[in-house]
Amino acid sequence: MEKVRKILLSELLGLLIIGLFIVVLFETNLLSPGLISDKEHYNCLIIAQFIMQLLTIAVIPFALYLFRFPFIKNQLLSSNPKVISTLLCWGSVRIWLLCFPMILNLFYYYLFGFEVSFFYLSLILLLSIVFIFPSKKRCVHECNLDKEKL
Repeated sequence: MEKVRKILLSELLGLLIIGLFIVVLFETNLLSPGLISDKEHYNCLIIAQFIMQLLTIAVIPFALYLFRFPFIKNQLLSSNPKVISTLLCWGSVRIWLLCFPMILNLFYYYLFGFEVSFFYLSLILLLSIVFIFPSKKRCVHECNLDKEKL
C-alpha cells in the first residue's frame, strides 16, 4: 500500500512541477507570453475558453466521484489480491483527470496573453486536487482495508 501511495504522490508532484515549470518559463520570458493574443486569433480564444470551461466543469465532479461508480467501487472493495494495482490504476486516472486540464489552462493563460479565465480555471482545478490527495488514510479507506485491520 505504501508503495502505491508513493507512486501516486510522485505522479501528482511531477504533474504539479510541470505546471510550475510552465509558469517559470513564461514569467522569466524564456517563452514569450501572448504568442496568439492578437485579433486574428480571437476565434481560437473563444473556442479554447468554451472547451476548457466545459472540460473543467465536467472533469471535477467526475474525478471526485470516480471511486463511487459501481464498476470501480466493486474492484476496489473486492478481496482480490490485485486491489492494490487497481488502486494505482484508477488513482492515476483520477490524478490525470485533474492535472492535465490544469496544465493546459496554465499554458493557455500565457499563450493567449494573460487571459485570466484560464488562470481561474487552473486555480479551481488546483484547489480540487486537495480532495484527491493520495494520503495513506485515503488510500486505505478507498480500498476498505481499514475495516480489515479493526
